Amino acid sequence: MLEQITDGIAEGASHEDIACRLGLKWGIVRKWIEANCAEDVAAAYRARADLMVDQATKIAQMADAETLAVDKFQAEFWLKMAGKADRTKYGERTEVAVTNTHTFDIRGLLAQREARLAELSNETLEGECVTIATQVDKQYQDKGIEI
Repeated sequence: MLEQITDGIAEGASHEDIACRLGLKWGIVRKWIEANCAEDVAAAYRARADLMVDQATKIAQMADAETLAVDKFQAEFWLKMAGKADRTKYGERTEVAVTNTHTFDIRGLLAQREARLAELSNETLEGECVTIATQVDKQYQDKGIEI
């Protein structure tokens, strides 16, 4: 069954034709594919994409002035279908470039820092003595030892 499905897809048979050959409905075939052989079927679609590109090339090479519009449409159709069957090889590529720019006012930041340091140094240098009690100090005080 797998070989019939992959060969049919690679050769360009419609889903309906493949299901009809197997005597099943396409929904049943698709469920079986998803459960058992998704990678093999994906490879068959990639092979089919190659044939679609060949078809588009053939149409473009055979185009003449009288049928140019129709030939162009058909070639574009086959290329678009190939892009859907094998997105990595024939699909449209969309690249999104993300650029982040951060601007800093270094001089302004330094000035703010200097002002803050000056504020802090003025607060502590006003002649006041600051005592900071630590855990060690507390232990010594509990034992009656003054530091």
